[in-house]
Amino acid sequence: MSNANKFFCISLLASLLVKVVFAAVVPITGDEAYFVLWGKNPDFGYYDHPPMIGWILSLLLIVGDSELLLRTPAITATTIIALLIWRLLKNHNATQAALLASLYLWAPVNLFAGFLVTTDTPLMLFSVLSALCFYKATISDDRRLYYLLAGLFLGAAFLSKYFAVLLGLSYLCYILFFRRQRKAFKGLLIVVLAALPFVLLNLYWNYCHCWNNILFNLMNRNSNEPFSALHPALYGVLLLYLLTPLLPYYLLREHTGLWTRIRDSRLMIFSGFFMVPLAVFALLSLKKTIGLHWLLAFYPFLFIALCGLLSNRRLIALLKFMIPFSALHLLAVAVLLLLPPSIFSSNPVLYKTLLMSAHPEQTRQALQPWAKTYHFATESYVRSAILAYYTDQPVMVIGNGSKHARQDDLLTDLRLLQGENILIFAREAIAPEAYKSYFEQLTAEEITIDGVTFPVLLGQGFRYEPYRDSILTEVKARFYNIPEFLPYGACYFLQRYFPSQ
Repeated sequence: MSNANKFFCISLLASLLVKVVFAAVVPITGDEAYFVLWGKNPDFGYYDHPPMIGWILSLLLIVGDSELLLRTPAITATTIIALLIWRLLKNHNATQAALLASLYLWAPVNLFAGFLVTTDTPLMLFSVLSALCFYKATISDDRRLYYLLAGLFLGAAFLSKYFAVLLGLSYLCYILFFRRQRKAFKGLLIVVLAALPFVLLNLYWNYCHCWNNILFNLMNRNSNEPFSALHPALYGVLLLYLLTPLLPYYLLREHTGLWTRIRDSRLMIFSGFFMVPLAVFALLSLKKTIGLHWLLAFYPFLFIALCGLLSNRRLIALLKFMIPFSALHLLAVAVLLLLPPSIFSSNPVLYKTLLMSAHPEQTRQALQPWAKTYHFATESYVRSAILAYYTDQPVMVIGNGSKHARQDDLLTDLRLLQGENILIFAREAIAPEAYKSYFEQLTAEEITIDGVTFPVLLGQGFRYEPYRDSILTEVKARFYNIPEFLPYGACYFLQRYFPSQ
């Protein structure tokens, strides 16, 4: 075994150990707890995104609900992607295959994506599998099979997150600019037809559920976002972080003949798979902030595309930078985990969130006296999701909530709570006046977690009609204003609360 392959094996095992350790000790995040709710309520779609991660977590929840178990998809996906990169490249350049796969493993964003489970987790894996099959279709005699597989994996990626559309766009660009042949267009048609059932399933679910995903992703979350020169600048910084300053520097140093090497490379197709989504995000950055996680599904293609573009010496230098760079990230997280939550007492919201995560049993015991006689609620999806995870019982969102993560609108039928008691858990004091119209009686209480008090509002006798006429009417106007050009088959929110409108 060569030294490079030995190093890759060591990197594979070491990074796997790092991901397992951090997956076990990092408290569950609000987004992760929210996706656990999806897993507990399997469906063909959810308010924000397609259902894939919910399906995966639903299967894992049959076994248990520990942080480590629920994060195994992230650990597995990033590890498999590294192995796929190595396997693909080893037939081109065995040494660079090991070095580039190791670079992927040690990139900070991939380490964190390797122990936090999100909608990007299945998107990353299925996108890479689809791209590899599409590449194989362009060089193989058995084209139809690989085009079919590329389409099936693309469909699975689409049911993970809509960014899969950008990979499909990359396929189209490749065919239009580099393979304008009848066979290539037939292959693209096979990809589209194979992915189509997944798309139709998602469209039908949206048609029967108020067009939730469409309203959220294309309208509600993008409203009131004016142009800002800061957004493209931040996107540039994000790209520099992903590439690290060394990579652009090395590419500039070896710019002579670089385009020729890219064009002549048999792996040139992966440059497009990386660059086309980046170009789309560059355009979007004129209007909105681009999230780092948006690029996760396309980041692996960079490591594949680099094969043969840089010397082994340059790749080793990148590794020598990347490993300490990632170590600093992990050290920072480790220090934060070791610090007592009281360090953050100057920020009450963060402090109390950390206390809930650090003392889940105390949180559960503090609320236990009301568990059988009250429905639990918070004013935030993050708090509701985390509290539901730690108390193992439903926690609704009361009030207007935010434009994000409104899955509780599907799960909770407020009509059925008429006359019921609701406990509102908060991190900061709640003014009883804000809810007095919606309950027969309100009582302010406090619970203690690790010596710190949390306000609790006890509402007896929930009054549904005033709540509908005020809160739900505003929610309808803000989040369920379905455009006329989108005919819908059903809308749970309108049918429940506004059937005559």
